[in-house]
Amino acid sequence: MINKSEGNPNSGEYKKLYRGIWADKLENGDELPVGGSIFSTELTSRLRLDFENFDNQLEGFTADSLAEHYHKGEEAIRSWIEKFKLDVDPALFYVCFSVQAKVDKLLEANKVTDEQKRNKKYSDGVPSLSEFVGNSMCAERATLAQYIFQKLEMESSYMSGITMNNAEDTEECPVDHSFLVVKDRDGKPLVFDVARPISEQRYPRVMRADFGFNAEMFEGEDNLLAQTSDVITGQEMYFGVGDKEEGRHKVIKGK
Repeated sequence: MINKSEGNPNSGEYKKLYRGIWADKLENGDELPVGGSIFSTELTSRLRLDFENFDNQLEGFTADSLAEHYHKGEEAIRSWIEKFKLDVDPALFYVCFSVQAKVDKLLEANKVTDEQKRNKKYSDGVPSLSEFVGNSMCAERATLAQYIFQKLEMESSYMSGITMNNAEDTEECPVDHSFLVVKDRDGKPLVFDVARPISEQRYPRVMRADFGFNAEMFEGEDNLLAQTSDVITGQEMYFGVGDKEEGRHKVIKGK
């Protein structure tokens, strides 16, 4: 287990994964482990979660307001989902769509990220989330999305690990990645990859995991990837834990 920031009065623990973490709740003031060296399994880079600096912009973004907007457009939303035969709960998809748009706006995700400048903030100390407005990547975007789900009082979890497009491609190198795991009304888990929306319309990338997807699957594992499928495109993608090496990962496949 990983201890949270000692200075946080709500101090607790995250579930430690191999070169990653699983967090069911993030607290304002936490210092979240978000990365480290490729030569170490320890997450030495930390992000200070100054959620209070986003609260004013989230003031009207509530479960009640989302429900009101959803019910007003429910017929059109359901029609769109049925038209494209998407296997997803319309209400959950609408929430992911709304959270995607809110994260994009608050972090100005339309701007091109200067990765070198971003990484320097971490090498220089413990930066705050608000410092990455206009220059964010997956860790910052997934972190803010998790906070928004918490404000909506919807079950979700933050996970950092790795991802691949094709786990069976022995020449593809995994990349470090952070994302959310949410649940539909039947309790089935889905991966919400808020940092990689679909197309210029920025539809939420929601991935179905037929076999399940939880922290227990990855605890104690050091090279495990789970197959998921995009509810819009049908594209298979893989999420899990491991080193950034080609061709050495075990895979859990869906149906």
